Amino acid sequence: MFILKGILRAETQEKTLIYLLVRETGYGKAIAEFYGLSPNATQKQLSRLEADGVVVSRLAGKLREFELNPRYPFLQPLKDL
Repeated sequence: MFILKGILRAETQEKTLIYLLVRETGYGKAIAEFYGLSPNATQKQLSRLEADGVVVSRLAGKLREFELNPRYPFLQPLKDL
């Protein structure tokens, strides 16, 4: 069920944010496998979220690990949703 349809771009984006809210960090393939989503679609949404400043990433070996951006000005309202 896509709850935040008017706010977010896609259901994949919503699931990605929920995953990061609950688990704090994650990488594209793990998020995709957890929800049974396409890894390409998940990676695309992570890239968009990073470009928008909602998430930040860092390399952990060969993997790019994502987390919510603690400096994102609307982080608390996003958590409240």
